[in-house]
Amino acid sequence: MKKRCPKDMVESKAEDTFPNKSGTLLRPSGEGYGRASEGQALSRTNWKTSPNMGETEAMGRRLARFLRPGDVVALTGDLGSGKTTFTKGIAAGLGVAGSAYVNSPSFVLIKEYRAPALSKFGSSGRRKSGANPDLSKLSSSGRRKDGASLYHFDLYRLDDLGEIEYIGLEDYLKSDGVLVIEWAEKLKDMLPDERLHICIDIVSKNRRRFNFTGHGKRYDTISRRYLKS
Repeated sequence: MKKRCPKDMVESKAEDTFPNKSGTLLRPSGEGYGRASEGQALSRTNWKTSPNMGETEAMGRRLARFLRPGDVVALTGDLGSGKTTFTKGIAAGLGVAGSAYVNSPSFVLIKEYRAPALSKFGSSGRRKSGANPDLSKLSSSGRRKDGASLYHFDLYRLDDLGEIEYIGLEDYLKSDGVLVIEWAEKLKDMLPDERLHICIDIVSKNRRRFNFTGHGKRYDTISRRYLKS
């Protein structure tokens, strides 16, 4: 049985609906959701839908435009919902060379990728012109200087939180790279308070529903601007 995004990750608003094949507006199934009222206005939503894998990857590329060093994107959703495809799109949008080969780490919890696009940012997170492509120039006090720009966590095989502590999650959270964490729910209270949480529902064989929740002012702004783009 497929899981739906938990109620606390998807705002239960009157406008949080989507059309079925007949055009009738429906809410996602699960606690707190019911049939939408006829003619209901969709003035503000916290979701986007993807009809196929190609669009899922394109959505990731578009999100990358809103990200800067130090950002955390937490992904949740069933196996096969498209988390890795979405991450591949983020990598492409950041300028990772060979982003087509970004995949789920098989025997490790994390993979690191270089993304020259992030050299457009200063250590403050603001874009700058004439940036030096050496990513180590982005580092500020206490931040990593290894030059990797995308940290891709896949926690599917995580059985013990001690494993994530062993690889130094806190160091990555202070890094000058973007963190994308698949199966983020496994981190429980170790997740940073401020993050962009994206929960992916499987609507049908190919169709996916991406639910965005911004935790913290910056991530709420990212969510709202992305959803309007």
